[in-house]
Amino acid sequence: MIRTRLLIMGAVVASTAIVLTGSPATADPVTAAGQSAAKPPRGMVEAMQRDLGLTAEQAEARLANEARAMRTEPKLRNKLKDRFGGSWVTGTGALVVATTDAAATADITAAGAQAKVVARSLAELTAVKDKLDKASAHAASVPLWYVDEVANVVVVAARDTAAGEAFVAASGADRAAVRIETTTEQPTPCTTCAAATRTTSTAAPAAPSASR
Repeated sequence: MIRTRLLIMGAVVASTAIVLTGSPATADPVTAAGQSAAKPPRGMVEAMQRDLGLTAEQAEARLANEARAMRTEPKLRNKLKDRFGGSWVTGTGALVVATTDAAATADITAAGAQAKVVARSLAELTAVKDKLDKASAHAASVPLWYVDEVANVVVVAARDTAAGEAFVAASGADRAAVRIETTTEQPTPCTTCAAATRTTSTAAPAAPSASR
């Protein structure tokens, strides 16, 4: 799953699908036949200008890049299989695909994405998080844990470092794959977010998305 690192505010942005075709995006994307691709709704562009401080051209280019990334990422994920290390979209809309295999970077860049070589596959990170999920009974002082694909670790946010260490130890998860952070926040359970569980613990709401 692509984790967009810069959140777009406003319901109009979140709820409107963008359909763009063609080669690498520009401010005025063009299809292979030379026809202008459908532009995003004006309200969406205006919301991005307001919330992200972008110009209209920057907003359109970013939306085109993100739409292209959504088409490219599944293909690369399937091609890399167990070498896939995660993916995210940068603040400019560029797709980054991580892999544990340096030899696969050529395939990633050939597909139009940026490649990053990482130590752990997404499957390995997910397995670490799964162990933490199963140890949730020991998470009284650990309100949140999630996979951070950009950092290639599982983040455990605890009231204090000792509580985080105790939780990880109780889970049997690979300590080297975990980064413990301290937090004073208490997430509020979301009763409508059952589907959004891939990057969050069963004891917490959806994981925060840093600024894909």
